[in-house]
Amino acid sequence: AKQKSAVRPPSDADPRHDGLMILVADSFKELVLESKEHVLVCVHAPWCEACQKVKPHFQRLAKMLKGCDTIRVALMDSDENYVNSRFFPEPFIPNVKLFMAGKKGSPLTCNTEKTFEAYVRFLEEHTSVKLADAVEEYYPTYCVAKEVNELIEELRVAAMTQNLRLAEGRVPPATAVASFLYTYLLDSE
Repeated sequence: AKQKSAVRPPSDADPRHDGLMILVADSFKELVLESKEHVLVCVHAPWCEACQKVKPHFQRLAKMLKGCDTIRVALMDSDENYVNSRFFPEPFIPNVKLFMAGKKGSPLTCNTEKTFEAYVRFLEEHTSVKLADAVEEYYPTYCVAKEVNELIEELRVAAMTQNLRLAEGRVPPATAVASFLYTYLLDSE
């Protein structure tokens, strides 16, 4: 009998969250058990309130670790997919496991607080990944992809051509700059 599996998403990715891998039962073996990277997996369900509270932590972790080639962050919906009880024998969700590179058969259960900081500590304790280093390493690539330097130059030129009236002193400089940025970035014209 075929195991229950949601449709495998394009590129196994969440299109709304950079770096986040979406697992389905049909892709679990390939993307987790056969991969060369560490994989942090959160099994969840849409109706589970505790799951909805931790999902943003995994979305943030995935985004921050996107440039790191030794670890992946993944979500798997337990309502839509068969979840192998060999790896997830616990009867609760969210259920978070770290499948270590080279030791995929015995994943580590993440029994930490359900906070972003606790998940970061858990990853740093069990892998060689340091979140700050991963972010710093990926930042130049991120800047190119998002055209950050171009945006900064565009804002600099626009600020130079606008009269921010900083010298008049009627408005605190931070307020004048915030007002300029708000108008410049959000004004549709």
